[in-house]
Amino acid sequence: MRFSWTRDRRYVLLRRERAGAGDLVALATDPRSSEVAVVSSPHDETEGQFSPDGRWVAFVSNESGRPEVFVQAFPGGEGRTQVSTKGGAQVRWADDGRELFYVAPDNTLMAVPFTATAAAPSLSLPAPLFKVHLASGRNVLGRKPQYAVARDGRFLLNTTVDGTASPVVVAVNWTKKLAR
Repeated sequence: MRFSWTRDRRYVLLRRERAGAGDLVALATDPRSSEVAVVSSPHDETEGQFSPDGRWVAFVSNESGRPEVFVQAFPGGEGRTQVSTKGGAQVRWADDGRELFYVAPDNTLMAVPFTATAAAPSLSLPAPLFKVHLASGRNVLGRKPQYAVARDGRFLLNTTVDGTASPVVVAVNWTKKLAR
């Protein structure tokens, strides 16, 4: 499954399945280059996202026993740092790369300011933005993202609708009624 491309389209980040879990690998689009093991562990890693400058990868790992968001340098993997504090999933970058977003277990969209340094990232504590009611269940296929961050910082959410929907009315042969 494809997760993310670098903006220069030199790498695509994929999840490689193995025995009930998965690792993240980056495949180079240049056939002379080899793949890069981004995260390889006995735990399940998923939802990898390249930073806008392609120098960092944010991802979700269950190494603590629950899904948590991490970030580390690419391609070397240095400076691996936990981003979420009480669980998290569906990690996304702001367009300028200065902020990470994720969904906490209580369905709150969280924001974490991000600054790249030479050795490791500098992260602030996660701040709640708002509650989300992201779609789930039978109509959501696989591990598809349920929100996106626009370049202007707004969010596009695939959200559930409360209450019952109005029925859809379809009129057939309506042109015959116009002729009367």
